[in-house]
Amino acid sequence: PNTIQKSYAELIRQGVIQSAHGSGCFVKEGAKEILRREGAARLEELKILVRELHLTGVTQEDMIACVREATRNDTSEGGTML
Repeated sequence: PNTIQKSYAELIRQGVIQSAHGSGCFVKEGAKEILRREGAARLEELKILVRELHLTGVTQEDMIACVREATRNDTSEGGTML
């Protein structure tokens, strides 16, 4: 329950959902665009991190392997599928 409450609070903070007293939470109009902009901003942060990792000697192959591992939809190893 605590994790769910935190998730809802974060979505409200981001402006993706709104809470209606007594009725629950609803996705706000324009939520898709908000999430798209957030994704684009996070990709820019990732580019900066990738450049920093490259400068420290991390190989492109290791970074690609890391991305593949992070985006794998395999729940057989104890991970979670979103």
